[in-house]
Amino acid sequence: MTAADNDLVEVRLLNLPVEVQRQAAEHHDALIREFELIRVSESSASIPARLVTLIDELQARYEGLSDAPRAVIEAAIREGAANVDVTYLVPAEVGEAMLQLNDLLEKADEYCRAGEHLVTLATPPLISGYRRWFIDEFVNQARGRAPEPWRDAA
Repeated sequence: MTAADNDLVEVRLLNLPVEVQRQAAEHHDALIREFELIRVSESSASIPARLVTLIDELQARYEGLSDAPRAVIEAAIREGAANVDVTYLVPAEVGEAMLQLNDLLEKADEYCRAGEHLVTLATPPLISGYRRWFIDEFVNQARGRAPEPWRDAA
């Protein structure tokens, strides 16, 4: 990453639900695998192609920034923890990138609901709520707001 240290913001995800994160990651991975296959046969303007392309761009742009937080989450999964606090150090512009990602993920859910040949279903409500919280935390904290902990959706 080329940003100077003073261009970075701390994003703290408080009370992150470990099991919900695991389920969200599984759903995301399944969706992206299927969209990768669809991208080959559809135009670059299709939702699958646009989403996979954006994810590729974001991974290249922010490479390495999620390594330490991912390790914390993976350790929490191995230990059977219910919740964990995770801190990301990211460029302030990540908030706008997360808004773009959220927009395409919402469109991907619509695509899945209308899909004719998809195995992956639209995001379940708990995972969708978690995704909104996760993205909102990046957007809001990049804008200088205080972190809001995950509150169980039950």
